[in-house]
Amino acid sequence: MGKILLTCEIDVKKVVSEFGNEWEQAIREEINEYPCILVSSWADDIEFGETWSFNTVILKDFYELLN
Repeated sequence: MGKILLTCEIDVKKVVSEFGNEWEQAIREEINEYPCILVSSWADDIEFGETWSFNTVILKDFYELLN
């Protein structure tokens, strides 16, 4: 599991180049606002093969936990 802070579009471009262009759509679908933390998870599934999954965490998520 990896965690990467994204603060702007430049950070997204760096992440896409790190994971590969085939994962760009999956990464961009998760990003709704900045700053956010992109959480990546790799799996080697027997049926689907090697795959990455992505989620984001934003500051609002922390505020909801505290209230």
